[in-house]
Amino acid sequence: MKVEFDLSEKQIEFLKQYAMVYDDERKVDATRNPIVLVQEKEKRYVSSDCNYSDYEYGLILDNCNMCEDGYYKSIDDIEKEVRKYLNDRNIEKIDEIIYDMYLHIDGIYSYVDWQYNEKNVNIEVKVHYFEYYYKTKAYFLTKAEALKYTKYQGHNLTKPRIYTDFAGYNNEGDFVELSKMLLDIGKLLCNKE
Repeated sequence: MKVEFDLSEKQIEFLKQYAMVYDDERKVDATRNPIVLVQEKEKRYVSSDCNYSDYEYGLILDNCNMCEDGYYKSIDDIEKEVRKYLNDRNIEKIDEIIYDMYLHIDGIYSYVDWQYNEKNVNIEVKVHYFEYYYKTKAYFLTKAEALKYTKYQGHNLTKPRIYTDFAGYNNEGDFVELSKMLLDIGKLLCNKE
């Protein structure tokens, strides 16, 4: 079937670009039926039973969350806060309390939380496990356009990556056929010049 329609200058530019970079981009990513993604590295909290990337610590002193500005990266940072808190309250046996905390959180017990409640002293330490993952923010036909996106949307991205994925194993659906059609149109436009 023959179809005639007008293309805008921008559409012509995108189609030509798609045709010109397609083969070179496939040499780099070796991906059949590609879709180019801009993804943002994000963090989500998970159970300690899951595969996790890392963990951090939460601290509550006298029912006051000490993590308003974020969690603690190290148990040693927690120790400093707890030690200061206990010193301010003239508590004896500070080293024993700290040792018990280490034993339960970072020692042989490896619990996800530890509490100390005696003599009007309330301490709670929790371990928060997390994993990093990549969330797709935008889709493109070319890496060239994806790279442009990371520049003009840079203020909305903190840890972006450009990742080429494939349209799916043995995908015979619309995306594959339509992207091939756009590639063919782009090649025709490039050959007209």
